[in-house]
Amino acid sequence: MSENKVKRIKQTINIPVRDLHPHPKNPRKNLGDLEELTDSIKKNGIMQNLTVIPGFYRANGEWFNTEAEYTVIIGHRRLEAAKAAGLTEVPCRIYENLPENDQIATMLEENMQRNDLTIYEQAQSFQLMLDLGETVDTLSEKTGFAKSTIYHRINIAKLDQEYLKELDEDDSFQLTLNDLIELEKIKDIKKRDKILKESRSSNDLRFKAQQAAKEEMINAKEKQWREYLEESLADEGEQSMKWSDKYEKIFEQDLREDKEFDPEEVEDLINDETYYVINYGYVTLLQEKVNEAAGEEDDDDDGEESEWERKRRERDERKQIYTAVRLPLKEDTRDFVRAIVEEKLKNPDKEDIANITETLFKLFLETFSTYSVIDDLIEFLDEDIDTRDEETEEYKKAYDKVMKLPMYKLLLILAQNEINDREPLGWNGEYIAENAQLMQRFYYILERWDWKTSEEAMKLINGTADYYTHKDEEDE
Repeated sequence: MSENKVKRIKQTINIPVRDLHPHPKNPRKNLGDLEELTDSIKKNGIMQNLTVIPGFYRANGEWFNTEAEYTVIIGHRRLEAAKAAGLTEVPCRIYENLPENDQIATMLEENMQRNDLTIYEQAQSFQLMLDLGETVDTLSEKTGFAKSTIYHRINIAKLDQEYLKELDEDDSFQLTLNDLIELEKIKDIKKRDKILKESRSSNDLRFKAQQAAKEEMINAKEKQWREYLEESLADEGEQSMKWSDKYEKIFEQDLREDKEFDPEEVEDLINDETYYVINYGYVTLLQEKVNEAAGEEDDDDDGEESEWERKRRERDERKQIYTAVRLPLKEDTRDFVRAIVEEKLKNPDKEDIANITETLFKLFLETFSTYSVIDDLIEFLDEDIDTRDEETEEYKKAYDKVMKLPMYKLLLILAQNEINDREPLGWNGEYIAENAQLMQRFYYILERWDWKTSEEAMKLINGTADYYTHKDEEDE
């Protein structure tokens, strides 16, 4: 407790329990199980004084100043346990002239040091103090907590508090502060609340939050690039220009990479002959290729595209668009299966697991190809292990880890490897229904862990995407 608070101590006396009132704004709403504390007080009495202030809050919230009755600041559990133990009075240390803000700060500091507050109670208390006129700086000074700690709790207070309270009280969910710090990385408050409501467990919440934050980052960087390039000398180009023989890429950035927007990278590349294309998570700058034989007549090339060249170009364009959807889907699938294997998502019940195991085994038999199963499992768990040398200590440890995994996890990994190798897009752009159906069955299994297939990925799987060649096009 700070020095200025100690100076406010008036005296320590025994006060009748009938004259003591709980503080209505005590951050700790649930005092928990008092049985053990009650037994201890019966045997030993109260070993630590309660901290109180003269006066009390009426039922309507108004303060009534009196020397005859007191409000508890520290010791709410001790007071209730003392009543249960049959004590008629308890030792109290009296404070005077303690403003409401300092009352709350003292209760907050005491409870958080003891780890007695739930996440919901912490968020509510810090928000209450802000509402009373405190700032992050004054809160930090009064409570002794780091500003980062306070900012985290304030951000939690921005969430749907009714639903947060439900999860906080749900022992099966096991909500943690770290989960909510992951959620905090999402700037859109409505998106945070949506994830909070849709998550089935603590690990599920963290996984969804990380995916959403990644998507938000990509969209933000795409917006930054678009705004910058729209103001530059560059013109917006067509998607097809990325794969045309007439243009060359002078810059390309994958927006999924952990790299900040930096226009200085392209300042010297942009002029009135530059085109930009932004789509599928990429920013690409292009310029028309320079003809090295400029000035010389080329009798064999009239500048027009032949029918064969057109078909080849269109096929290549479609494959590139397909790849821009397929590769992220593969990565997301692998990450999702890894989250299941590492127990980061809440498992379905035992009966469901039995059904899933049987379904996965049948799916794996249909997709199985000749390869080293053990090596694939080891590489999934640790990509850095050299599976060519089975005598290393690292390989043996990884092998033991694989052997301890339950059957459904082994099958998930193996099926995921096979599904990611199956392409529903054929060489000529045709839709391969057999591969797509296997993918559909696999993602149906993942839905038991709340897998969500994006709209673009769904079109890829069901064959409705524009890059697929239709029957009439194949016959041309």
